[in-house]
Amino acid sequence: MRRYILLLLALAVVGCSEAPVAQDTPDVHTPASEKAKQAMAPPDFSHPSRLALVRRQGQVAVGMTYPDEALAVFAEPPGSYEKSELPPSIPAPYEARGWQRKGEGFGAILYKGRIAAAVYQLERVDEDRVQEILHTHEQAFGQPTTAVDGKFVRFWFWRPDPSGPVLMLCATEIQPKKLNLTLSVGTPQVMEALGMTPESAAGTKDSAERLISKQRSGLKPKTENSSNQDGS
Repeated sequence: MRRYILLLLALAVVGCSEAPVAQDTPDVHTPASEKAKQAMAPPDFSHPSRLALVRRQGQVAVGMTYPDEALAVFAEPPGSYEKSELPPSIPAPYEARGWQRKGEGFGAILYKGRIAAAVYQLERVDEDRVQEILHTHEQAFGQPTTAVDGKFVRFWFWRPDPSGPVLMLCATEIQPKKLNLTLSVGTPQVMEALGMTPESAAGTKDSAERLISKQRSGLKPKTENSSNQDGS
């Protein structure tokens, strides 16, 4: 599960993407990487909300059960493997469950078997796919209440009720015309601990874009002289 969070926060360039990273590139500091200093209160599953992750197979919302309801929508595909590591910012008795395979992954933060937050990620998609999924959620829930635009990182949030669940989409251009798309829905306190809120987005975007810009500056084609030196 932690891997999905780091991918969201533009650390995909450090993780499983094919893009190399300069050795002196610093990590992006995110709420998800901070170790929890105290217990987290149980989620309030009594708060009604329409917000959910939407697929053709159905929807996954806060309070649903795992695996029965969640995996009925995000079924484990052939070749996937299970992931169960909590991010440092989420303490026990919360749990993490999910699956990962090349190109996509699904994970959930659980409390007593029910979803406190769910995260789905697609890797290396094009802009048309991003817009298709964005449009699907706009059709279901209306226009985002908050949008954060950047050169490489974009966020869209739905939070019609300040005390209710948060729905987030984040598109990160890890390479030219190749994006990682992360979708997440969760209770306010869990989403805050993961850095998946409008309040965290601007800072995360700025840090991530500095990292990506630095990475891309290190990927410039070598000059003929440098190529000759490498071959000597």
